[in-house]
This record gives sequence, C-alpha cells and structure tokens, in this order.
Amino acid sequence: MTDDVVIPIMINKEGRCRVSYPQSNNESGDQERLHLQHFLVKSIWQNNFSAPINHILTRTGAKILDIGNSIQNNTFDFVFQRFTAGAYTNDNWPYVMNEIVRVLKPVFFLKKMMEASQNYDIGPVTRRFWNARIDLNAYQTLEIYPQNQGQLENIKKEVKQIRQGVNSNDIQLNEMAINNLILLIARMKPFAVKILQVSDDEFDELLKTAEKELYESDFYYNMARVYANKVVDNT
Repeated sequence: MTDDVVIPIMINKEGRCRVSYPQSNNESGDQERLHLQHFLVKSIWQNNFSAPINHILTRTGAKILDIGNSIQNNTFDFVFQRFTAGAYTNDNWPYVMNEIVRVLKPVFFLKKMMEASQNYDIGPVTRRFWNARIDLNAYQTLEIYPQNQGQLENIKKEVKQIRQGVNSNDIQLNEMAINNLILLIARMKPFAVKILQVSDDEFDELLKTAEKELYESDFYYNMARVYANKVVDNT
C-alpha cells in the first residue's frame, strides 16, 4: 500500500497518536461496521481472545486503554491488536512491534489477529477488490514480526478456516460476514478508486457485483491469531 492512498487518522480524541488507516476518516460512519465485525469474530472463534488472560481482565481494577507513545514501559498485562494489515508498511512493523512490547509487562501477553488474507474461490470482481486491499500472504507470515522482535517467547499461532457463500452452513453468520466485507470495501473507496483506476460510479457498480458474487460463490478464507509472552529481562 502506498502513502498517497493511505489516510492518516487519530486513534484517540486527544490526538496524541496517529495511524495510517486505509479507510475514510469518518468515525461515526464506521461504528456500525466495527460493532458487526466484533460479534462476527466472536462467533467464529467462540471467544474474544485465544491468549489465557480471562483472569487478568476480570480482576478488580482491570483497565482497558489505547497504547501510545505517552504510556510508560511495562504498563500493560495484555496488549491486543487486530485487523491492521493495511495500516502499516513493511518498514513500519518493526517499530510497531517494539512499541507494543515496550508497554507490555514481562511474562504477560500480547495478541495480534489478522483477517483472512487469502480468499479462495471468489468471483472475479470480488477478487479484484481483494487483491487491491492487502498482502495476500499476510496471514501466513503473521508470526514473523513477533519472532523477529526478540523479546517475545511462547509464540503461538491459531488459524481458522471459514466457509461462506452459497454453501455456508450458518445463514446468519454468512450474512454478517458478507455485509461486513461489503461495508469494509465501501469504506475504502477513497483509496480503492485510485488503486483500481476507476471512477466513483464504476466503483459503486463493481461493489454491487461483488456483493452478488459473494452470495452466489462457494468461498472460504483463513483467519489467524498469534499470541506470545514478553521475556523477563534478568540483566
């Protein structure tokens, strides 16, 4: 993804942190999709997290905060990030991983999750959108950045295969997944029209075709999670 099609947005109201996010900068417009996506992911995995941190999040005094440069070292018991494949370039990832690990307490957990980066047996228009969106090998290499960071151990990866479309055995989940994907592509219109080299009207027509393809195709995709502990520094 190139810098000229990535839109920087603030990730907190104070404006202390910024991230390049490949969607339009309209916070209220994306709330419905993110709400839908949360319950979709929870339904697929049958939990919120793979890392064994339920006892941490349910204890008295547990807090959930956004990480950022103003956070002190060794602050959090658990750091969680997902669906940021399009937010960082390959050169950005080492810095991002170092910052995540910096604010994590030794022994405790981080978790990263990536939506399916390979989508199989979809129609040609949907494939065109998909190829423009993210690195097709991203989920396969999700654990490489934690491995290369150098301060993490017990790195574990879980992958789920999700079948959607005409032969899905869960009608409600299928509809949620397709709606989420169509909303996601629609939100990426500002940069997608540049990558695809189409007009706004052409994009809208392609999106209608893609939605029809998704319901009529028998397709599946992979979703990956990676979690690990921070190494204790005894020096």
